[in-house]
Amino acid sequence: MSVAKAADIALILAGSVRNNTATTDLPNATVASKTSLGGGLLGVAPINGNFAFRSGFLINQRYVELGPTTQGTVDINFVYVDVPLTPMFLFTNEAGIFAGPVIAMNVIKDCSASLTSCGATNVKSVIVPLTIGIQARFFNQIGGEFFFEKSMGNAANHVSDFTTVGGNILFYFD
Repeated sequence: MSVAKAADIALILAGSVRNNTATTDLPNATVASKTSLGGGLLGVAPINGNFAFRSGFLINQRYVELGPTTQGTVDINFVYVDVPLTPMFLFTNEAGIFAGPVIAMNVIKDCSASLTSCGATNVKSVIVPLTIGIQARFFNQIGGEFFFEKSMGNAANHVSDFTTVGGNILFYFD
């Protein structure tokens, strides 16, 4: 088994567009999906043969809208520092699939309502979504990812089970 050398690790700047939804236990309320943004730094380290490990630090928004509620329409605007811990299977040196957990640490827990002020309550400081996706390098320094992410359980009172579909544009430093 070979160990990745620093020179073998691909450093990648990522910019993300994400569509988020969730579930709620509020009676008569529904959740509307919202688009949000993200970005950060990823690294892909080869492990052995066609296997690699993908990780990094990403700042990702998870925004949804709840309504109707007694406070009117409520915008949930949570921001997380995500640390993906995702093994990859590489089809080639330029493309592969990844899957695994993401440690998502909440850093912003904003909430706004159309009728009154609101405060998100019992916001979990860490959630652990599972993600699966595909990554490919299209040009020398540019690539992309498409992914599906699902967290199970409460993120805060009345907000649970975040689901995200998104894409990252990738800029490689090598």
